[in-house]
This record gives sequence, structure tokens and C-alpha cells, in this order.
Amino acid sequence: MMDLGATICRPKSPDCPACPLNAGCSAFASGEPERFPAPKRKAVRPARYGVAHWIERSGSIWLVRRPAKGMLGGMAALPGPDWTDEPAPAETALVHVSHVFTHFHLELAVVASDSPTGEGWWQPLDRLVDAGLPTLYRRAADSVLEARSALAA
Repeated sequence: MMDLGATICRPKSPDCPACPLNAGCSAFASGEPERFPAPKRKAVRPARYGVAHWIERSGSIWLVRRPAKGMLGGMAALPGPDWTDEPAPAETALVHVSHVFTHFHLELAVVASDSPTGEGWWQPLDRLVDAGLPTLYRRAADSVLEARSALAA
């Protein structure tokens, strides 16, 4: 059966006349075997919402470690509350970042804050790459820095 699927019953340009099973095949009987099987519909990813705080002093940014269990467990991050299923109240965000995880789509608003929250450390902006930020938070930091440089230009 594996050889049949690899050589004759291919998704693109199937060789139905050479197939020993074509007499009972619905795809062959339809006259349009290329349409089979029907493509699977992608499941709609639910949306989640989050807020990350941009706390900067003297060329450094405040980072925290995410909880060991859960999404991005134990990784460095911008501080902020847990992600929710409801959009956060409209705050003046420095930037908005969209990120797609396997099971959901996250909309993250990065807002300016004054005082550090949680246990963390000051990471120099010129050594931000050394912090080991996951893609979501690296993109958030890069977006803030790009927006700032665009305003300065």
C-alpha cells in the first residue's frame, strides 16, 4: 500500500488508470482525483492578550524570569501579568507585538513603566542579546527600540 501511494495514488497528478484499485475508488469515479483528499481546515487559534512592562534606567532594562512551569517556563522576559482571554484595558502602548504559539495567538502590548516589579535584574540594552530572551520578548524589545529610533530620526 505504501508503494501504491508513493508511485500511483499521489496527491498531485495521480496515475488512476494504472491503479489496481480504481474500480472502487471514489476519487477516480469523480473524474477529478486531484481534489481528494479534501484539504484539512486549519483550526482557528484562540486569541490571548498580554501586557509587558518596559522599565528602563541608565541604558538598562528590567527583566524577570518567567515561572518554571507554563509557557516559556524559566525564560527571561519583560515583566507583566499573566496572559488572559480578554483584551487589556486600552493603555497607551509603546508598541504592540503579535506572536503565534502552537495553540493560540498572542497580542502583547508593551507599556512604559517606572518602577521594577518582581525579582529580576537590569540588563544593559547593548547586551540584550546575552539575556537569552525568547522570540516573543526579543521581538517586543526590538520593536520598542526601533520605534524609539524612528521617532529620533
